[in-house]
Amino acid sequence: MTLEHPWSKLPGGAAVLAVGIATSLAAFGLSEPAHAHPHIWVSVETTMLFDNGAVTGIRHRWTFDEFYSNMAIQGLDANNDGIFDRKELAELAKINVDGLQEMGFFTHVKLGAADLKFGAPKDYWLDHAEVTEAPGPAGQIEEQPKAAAEPEKKSAWGSLVRALGVKPKEPTDAKTKTLALEFTLPLAAPVLAGAEGFTYAVYDPDFMIWFDLAKTNGAQLKGAPAGCTAVIGSPKEEASTKNLSEAFASQLGGTPFSANAAKSITLKCPKA
Repeated sequence: MTLEHPWSKLPGGAAVLAVGIATSLAAFGLSEPAHAHPHIWVSVETTMLFDNGAVTGIRHRWTFDEFYSNMAIQGLDANNDGIFDRKELAELAKINVDGLQEMGFFTHVKLGAADLKFGAPKDYWLDHAEVTEAPGPAGQIEEQPKAAAEPEKKSAWGSLVRALGVKPKEPTDAKTKTLALEFTLPLAAPVLAGAEGFTYAVYDPDFMIWFDLAKTNGAQLKGAPAGCTAVIGSPKEEASTKNLSEAFASQLGGTPFSANAAKSITLKCPKA
């Protein structure tokens, strides 16, 4: 039996991730266009995988914001037990992974100046799991005026939330359940750990999806040679995203996105 999920028919197979929120604005009859700011928020945990002294791939765990998660799981609780297990989420996971291939999994990997390629993704699944703090646009659920002297302007995010009848939650100590996608991207060719300039970053160049490294486990190593470390960020890259981040802050009512500029992860290993 093929699962007929409402997001599975979105164009390009990108489904719930690449075009989900922007397309759903039209689907719900909202005339407001998608603005140049993120519509999906993702907390990223990455792990560099090693074998015989070489990087063989990257393991991702992406935790999605609460509102995206709530929309994506609609109609997927096949046995109506209130629990979304991996079996019930399997087809949605495949839709995501298939669609993500078109965008290179938003994972930009380089060795020096050369772009590296991935093989086919593997070992992927979706979890619906508890998180202490879900990613998302703090304070952007309700309508906000852009400035005191300007007319009140509805955000695309707020319009979608209201159209779905989702109400902002009051602050609470209770944990929230959100979707988390796990998958492995094998490198097309392994890279020796001692090679200079192995770097990667996770970001959407169109800034419709906001990827931010998790505060813990944002960059990990598995099976790495002794002395290897993952170095997060670089002043040059953070400076290059500063203006864009400030533009986000302006459009989103002052949210300090400049503190969360896209960061690179660089492998550093002792020279032999």
